[in-house]
Amino acid sequence: MLDDLIGIKHLETFKVEITHPATGQVIRDKDGKAAFIEVYSANSERAQEWLRAEFKRRERIKGYKSTPETDREMNDQFLTHLTAGWHLFNVKTGKPLPFSADEAFNLYSSPGDNFIRRQVNDAAQEASNFFPEG
Repeated sequence: MLDDLIGIKHLETFKVEITHPATGQVIRDKDGKAAFIEVYSANSERAQEWLRAEFKRRERIKGYKSTPETDREMNDQFLTHLTAGWHLFNVKTGKPLPFSADEAFNLYSSPGDNFIRRQVNDAAQEASNFFPEG
């Protein structure tokens, strides 16, 4: 729709190259291919439909109270919904991590300093990632 209104094409998804949290270097497999997660924009119609449905679902729960834990879980579910696919692997063994919604949720909801979650969340929020240069 935006394309029709202002004539600027946007991309449906963006590949987030995953960088090492200490070095900032892109993580690569043994063949040199970058680890990446492909995501939809947090501003996409796909994202907005999911958010509307989730807020309606929460409204139907009598006495529902938002907590930091429920908000974090909602954000993890949101990122899972925005994830279109990936090329991820165990850096020590090289074993690929097959993509599925369950694996994506497990990845994003892992405790501790989840640098992958942070990178994906930031990229999905950045509108400029979804517009080609030129």
